[in-house]
Amino acid sequence: MSTEAIQQVVQDLETLPESDQRRVLNFLTALKRHRGELDRGASVSESNPALAVKDGLLIFTGKVEAAEADWVQLLRDERDEELMSAAIG
Repeated sequence: MSTEAIQQVVQDLETLPESDQRRVLNFLTALKRHRGELDRGASVSESNPALAVKDGLLIFTGKVEAAEADWVQLLRDERDEELMSAAIG
């Protein structure tokens, strides 16, 4: 990614409300945390139908199946991240 592209992303991020900035940063943190799993060739579509890998890119398919999603855990994780961020400063 070029320096100009990174600067544009940062500028766009700065224009978002703080809550949206936090969501974007949490999403990027989650991608970084799970990056190794994708590199090992794990089947993303089997573990999460909303994601697919196409040409080496992670794509959102829009196929969110609520019955398979652990919404309680997702909310707990989000709350935990918010608490950790608030504690860190």
